[in-house]
Amino acid sequence: MNSERQQAYLNLINQLLNCPTGEEAEVLKTHPDLLDDGLVAAMLEEAENLREQGKLNNANRLKNWTGILRKVDGEFLAVIALKAEADRLKTQGNQESQINQYRDALQSYEQALTIYREIGDRQGEANSLGNLGNAYQSLGEYNRTIDFHEQSLVIRREIGDLVGEAASLGGLGNAYNSLGEYKQAIDFYEQSLVIQRKINNPVGEANSLCGLGNAYDSLGEYKRAIDFYEQQLVISRKINNPVGPTT
Repeated sequence: MNSERQQAYLNLINQLLNCPTGEEAEVLKTHPDLLDDGLVAAMLEEAENLREQGKLNNANRLKNWTGILRKVDGEFLAVIALKAEADRLKTQGNQESQINQYRDALQSYEQALTIYREIGDRQGEANSLGNLGNAYQSLGEYNRTIDFHEQSLVIRREIGDLVGEAASLGGLGNAYNSLGEYKQAIDFYEQSLVIQRKINNPVGEANSLCGLGNAYDSLGEYKRAIDFYEQQLVISRKINNPVGPTT
């Protein structure tokens, strides 16, 4: 492989890593001349380099795309089009959820899930399962919520998606809390809290602390509930006023 083409692969990979999540398909479609096995090999090599540097999110992002592109035996443009359609359906589902159209959202997420599975997009599959769990939570169908979050959790752990893993654990905590199974909810909230702190996600940390406070409050353990609520309050104030009070 000549050095000029290798540099072109690296430039495209850099664009992928710097574009917003969900827009990778559009970036790839603008470079059809680079969609070949050489690009896949360059992605795998760069993913390993990123993993050695501790940049796991970007490493996983590239690994996910190599899995997608290798799935179709050279039909790169076809799989990119399918990926773009799945991303569109996921976004549509999110918009429907925002206006409380949860049944419509379920259909959108299910269609997206089918495509993600077809093209071997593990990240998209896990996200769709999590979205389905969230929609069923809003509909009060907690057992189905648990089923989908459990499926998403398995995949997110397999692919090393800590952000998604914490979200799945929090979703399971919410479902068990809604079912009145507070001890089980606490276990999941605690697992989520550990990860939220590890990845330095204050919003997620505050949500986990709130969940723990709610669960202990429901158990009548009010002092423990107060402790978690106070911790949540401190973090929430920092989020809303990160530079501190002004005079």
